[in-house]
Amino acid sequence: MRLILGKSQTRRKNLEQGRSLQNFDYNKEGDEKEFTVAILDATGRVAVFGSFDRFRLLTWNQRRGAWDEGIPLILKNFYTASALAWKPDGTTIVAGNLTGGVIVIDCCLKRALLKNIFETIYVSPSQVVIRDTQAPERQCVVRSKKNYPITDMHVSATSPHGSHM
Repeated sequence: MRLILGKSQTRRKNLEQGRSLQNFDYNKEGDEKEFTVAILDATGRVAVFGSFDRFRLLTWNQRRGAWDEGIPLILKNFYTASALAWKPDGTTIVAGNLTGGVIVIDCCLKRALLKNIFETIYVSPSQVVIRDTQAPERQCVVRSKKNYPITDMHVSATSPHGSHM
């Protein structure tokens, strides 16, 4: 299965059978320009496409076996996107344009605090980053190997003396 980009459409194709399984047609939008850059996250389940003044997000929906389209991010006067890079933990995308401009985009579905100590950052339905708010360099990434949604997190913390907090 592949994502194929073109000026008029984005398609998901089953290459074994050669038939198109899903189309996203942007011909209806008069101000849509050609895609100039694309990137997948580390799991391969989130795709971002950049064009002129716009970024589009597609997320793989395991339950439906299809890509879900997010609301486009429109950045007036950003001009043509020429580079995209994910932070390895999936929380941030860095985008560059042809004029040398660079922006950092925070990518999370939701944030929450656990026990006022740990920040949980849901970066995709199946991936959560857990950070210690008292030591931000301490973090771990929790991913569902089977791409099942993570709906809730519980943290059991242990103090340096071995007792539960």
